[in-house]
Formats: sequence, C-alpha cells, structure tokens
Amino acid sequence: MAELVQHIRTSALATRLYGYSSMDKLVVSIYETIDPRKETLHIKYDLNTYQWHFQYFAKPFEEAEFVRTYPGDKGIEKFDNFVEMIRW
Repeated sequence: MAELVQHIRTSALATRLYGYSSMDKLVVSIYETIDPRKETLHIKYDLNTYQWHFQYFAKPFEEAEFVRTYPGDKGIEKFDNFVEMIRW
C-alpha cells in the first residue's frame, strides 16, 4: 500500500487526486471533500492472500460499479489502468 501511495505522490496524479486512509483501506477521489460512496475508489491490500481489492462507487446509495481483485504484483499497474479508464 505504501508503494501505491508513493507512486501517486510522485506522479502527475498527485495534483488531481485526493485520498485518505482508514486502517487497511485507501480511499481515492477527484474531490477534495470526499464522500466515500460518491465517485471514490476504495483500495485494500490483503496481506494474507497477497491480493489487491478495488471497489469503485459512482453514486451514493448504490452498490459498487466496479469490483476487482488482482495479484499483489499488479496493484500499481491496475490502479493506473483504472485511472486512465475512468479519465481521472
């Protein structure tokens, strides 16, 4: 997770994205005031299975639109792909 945060901080994404962490989760948004259920990507890394879990919530009071699990070595790549796909 620290590598992903460092990747964001050292890239052009640092000027476009906002985020906060909560225990084992990173929540990323394009809005400075983050509503965790509106246009947010929730990212968790499971240390037991060495997998990334991504959930994207587009609208409040609705289920996640995008839910994916990736192997441990694909986290940054898949994050970059998601950001490009959603045009953040």
